[in-house]
Amino acid sequence: MPPGAIPAPWDPGLQNERTRLAWQRTALSLLVATLVMARLLAHTSIPLAIGLSTASVLIMAALARLAERRYRLAQRRLHANAPLSGAGLPAAMTALLVLLGVATAFWVINS
Repeated sequence: MPPGAIPAPWDPGLQNERTRLAWQRTALSLLVATLVMARLLAHTSIPLAIGLSTASVLIMAALARLAERRYRLAQRRLHANAPLSGAGLPAAMTALLVLLGVATAFWVINS
């Protein structure tokens, strides 16, 4: 950077990359938690455990796709100085979290 130059308000690329990696870590953590809960539920109800496992893997696949799409879109918008948008990723993460909560409540009640 030349002397006296004003630094850009954002790092072109790294900030967006860190956000994408944070979404991936969060999604993987929730996937592991739901699979552990499915393992615990297997002692109570095999169909419920299989359903929870299947649903969590499908939601995780959707999260991975949404995270990648959000990353690419944000990258383009950051470089174009356009506003950022998109609520699909938080909605999918919320769905996975609610699924985990319902499964946990079922397991606690039936244990």
